[in-house]
Amino acid sequence: NNAEEDGTKLIEGSKVKAKYKGGLTFYAGVIKVDHGDGTFDIDYDDGDKETRVRGENIQFPESGPVFIANQPMTPVEGNVGRIGWKVEARYRGGRTFYAGVI
Repeated sequence: NNAEEDGTKLIEGSKVKAKYKGGLTFYAGVIKVDHGDGTFDIDYDDGDKETRVRGENIQFPESGPVFIANQPMTPVEGNVGRIGWKVEARYRGGRTFYAGVI
């Protein structure tokens, strides 16, 4: 299932898997930009970047939604995440990311 079918909102900072250039294989990355039109910019873990990836080509990892908080997060349309979602965040703006749960 892709993230849209799961009913889970894709937001900037979400760890995801996406089909690079619409191919068949999913690659790990992070959503960097939500264009608000159902497309997203992805920074892949291997260093590649892709713009305007369609939501139907994006899914959350098998472990469920994970978000990276590089800066203080505020609700986006009332949805930063759901209770129980896994997150990685920098404690007090430090350099190290720590795993946590909302």
